[in-house]
Amino acid sequence: MKRYISLLAVIAVFIIDLFQVVRASDKLEHYRRTVDEYNQEQAMMAKNIVFMELVYSKSKLLNEYRRNCMPGSFCGLTVMELAIGGLGVNKSNAANNALIDLIVTTIDAGASEDLDCAIIIKGNDILPYMENFNIMERLKGCDFTFSSLKGKELRKVSDVTVGDICQLNKINFKKIENRVYELTQAIKSRTICE
Repeated sequence: MKRYISLLAVIAVFIIDLFQVVRASDKLEHYRRTVDEYNQEQAMMAKNIVFMELVYSKSKLLNEYRRNCMPGSFCGLTVMELAIGGLGVNKSNAANNALIDLIVTTIDAGASEDLDCAIIIKGNDILPYMENFNIMERLKGCDFTFSSLKGKELRKVSDVTVGDICQLNKINFKKIENRVYELTQAIKSRTICE
C-alpha cells in the first residue's frame, strides 16, 4: 500500500511538473510572438520613415521648411540614418526585408553607405535575402510602399513621383545587380563595416 501511495505521489509530482513546463513554454512562446510582432512593427515604421524622409528630401516645395526645420518636417538625414540603423539591429525577418527593399530606392551617397553597412552587419541572417534578390519584386514593393504613403502621410507632397524614389529606369538595373553582388560578397568574406 505504501508503495502504491509513493508511486501515486511520484506520478502526481511528475504531472504537476509537466504542467508547469507546458505553462512556462506557453508563456515563452507568447513572449516570443509579442517580441516578433513588435520587431515587425518597428521595421515597417523605420522603412516608412526612410521613404518619407527620401520624399521630403526630393521635394522642392518642402525645401524651405526643411532648411528652417519648421514643425512637421524632418530636418536633415539624421532621421533616415537612425531608421536605417534601427533596421540594422532589428532581428526580425521584416527588418531584413525592409533593408533589402531599400536597395532599389534613390537614397543618396551618405544614407546609401549606412544602408550597405546595416546589411553587411546583419551577416548570414540576411544572406538568403541577398542571394534570392529579385529586382522586379523589390521595385513592386517600392512602388507599393510609395503609393501607400502617398495616399496618407505624403498626400500633400505633390512634386515627388514614384520615379523619384524608386529606381524604375532599366538603366539602373545593372547597377543594382552589381550592388547586391558586392554586398553579398562582403557578407560572405565577413567584411567589417564601420
